[in-house]
Amino acid sequence: GIVYAVAKYKLMVITPALAADNIISTMADSLILLDRQGNITSVNKAVLDLSGYGKDKLKGKSIEIFFREKDFKSTLLDRAIKKEAVINYELNFKTKTGDHIPVIFSSSTMMDEAGGMAGIVCIIKDITELKKAEEKLEKLARVDSLTGCYNRGYGLELLDRQIKLSHRSKSPLLLTFLDIDGFKAINDNFGHDEGDKVLKEVNGLFKSTLREIDIICRMGGDE
Repeated sequence: GIVYAVAKYKLMVITPALAADNIISTMADSLILLDRQGNITSVNKAVLDLSGYGKDKLKGKSIEIFFREKDFKSTLLDRAIKKEAVINYELNFKTKTGDHIPVIFSSSTMMDEAGGMAGIVCIIKDITELKKAEEKLEKLARVDSLTGCYNRGYGLELLDRQIKLSHRSKSPLLLTFLDIDGFKAINDNFGHDEGDKVLKEVNGLFKSTLREIDIICRMGGDE
């Protein structure tokens, strides 16, 4: 009785269906199970939320419904057959509405009892917020926080690029340095807050006058 019960319990624990159901129900990230042909056999709720599809619309569909990168499916299957995991690939996940969401994709091979390939487990992590944070940091590194135009460091980098481009294309490059007359007197007499307003107004004037392809940089102070 005890031996039979233990043996039965062990069989239940390693049953693929039971293991898959447990993984899917507890997984925080999106999880997709594929068969040997790379077609969807099961997904968790996170996939439905991310994609906008209903579960019945996904079963049997190719993984390419989400990932349209060239040779993605063939490469995924080839690595699965070789039992090579895919770790932290950055891809675009296509939703039902056609939107593309940045994700981190990982996969590993599901093995059958004979040690052969039974399918593929795919884990997908939405990194939209991470990308937004990276873009914000990148912008902070390039943009003057007061005026919204490029800062000195990035301005000099852009200037170097434009000079090289001008040399290669043998085309003229117009470079102008400007400052605001009497700016120190504005700060001294009315305070730095008023001086900041003047800088913003002048920058706005430049933006409304110049073309979109033109570059405006604040080199420091009122320059």
